[in-house]
Amino acid sequence: MGAISQLAETREAIRDAQGGGSGFVRISVLHTISVNYLANRIENMQRDIPGLRTRVVSDSLSTCCELLVEGAVDIMLCYYHASVSPRIDDAVFTRKNLLTERLIPVAVDARAGKDGWNLSTNDGPPIPYLAYEQSSFLDMVVESTVGQKPMNVETIYVDGLVETIKRRLLHGSGFAWMPETAIAAELADGTLVPIGDETWCARLTIAALADPTSFAPQARELWDLL
Repeated sequence: MGAISQLAETREAIRDAQGGGSGFVRISVLHTISVNYLANRIENMQRDIPGLRTRVVSDSLSTCCELLVEGAVDIMLCYYHASVSPRIDDAVFTRKNLLTERLIPVAVDARAGKDGWNLSTNDGPPIPYLAYEQSSFLDMVVESTVGQKPMNVETIYVDGLVETIKRRLLHGSGFAWMPETAIAAELADGTLVPIGDETWCARLTIAALADPTSFAPQARELWDLL
């Protein structure tokens, strides 16, 4: 009932923001894609589309999908993975792939180096693990990537948000699987380092889904520029 109430409140907020045909392009998006990808894309597109106004709803995958299916938003942005995908009818909605990135097991360089953290090594104390909420999209991708590999890890923290886990990660609390766009700066300056080779990484595709036949003119322009 809680999730249903939350979805209803989200729909109502979108209707209020629309203000009776005020011309907003409505987008539902996963939290981490909103923070690390979409915000910059919208800023760039506003220079190319005069008067562009967007209403962005950052939420869970299930809520984002429901809002798209029910017509409460024009476009949805989410992740796709080879073995884990949102349940969306491809006969109704068009998919546009925007970016492919890695999901990487990383830790703070000083801690990983000092304690010798390496997922391919099962010696020594368990590596503290900052995990995603069970059965969330990223948790399922991690499970698919790890498969039957033995891991000398101990789960010490569980959360549903990439940004929250990242804060714990940067404090040196443990290691986590992170989307590359969420940690690009930290990888570049060496604050965070991978603690596993490519066999421990997954490939994620950021994709947009929509029914272009229902677009208003600005939604069509935004879709074409994505």
